[in-house]
Amino acid sequence: MPEELQFQQQIDAVKRTQALGSQVQCSIAGDSLQVIFPAEFISATLQADVWLYNIADQKKDVRTTCSTTAGKIMMPVPVYNKGLHEVKITWNLAGKKYYHEQKIFIQ
Repeated sequence: MPEELQFQQQIDAVKRTQALGSQVQCSIAGDSLQVIFPAEFISATLQADVWLYNIADQKKDVRTTCSTTAGKIMMPVPVYNKGLHEVKITWNLAGKKYYHEQKIFIQ
């Protein structure tokens, strides 16, 4: 039963994210992962959990929790962390949970 509740909460978070005016944008800028949140979140204090999941080697996963009021996050990416990844972001605002997932290739 608790697993079903967690799964439903995840579905709700994804739907909430998809209903936003624009989507989260993830890209590599130099040696960092840049995450830009939709305009609705600029000036709001966000607490975000960012997980850079290395599909080929989980030992190279990078995970951090941070907060921002600028609507964007820059997360350093180790130089050895190349290849296909999934960026998984969970954040909360005003008691509501949001979730975004995106594949990204690091060269």
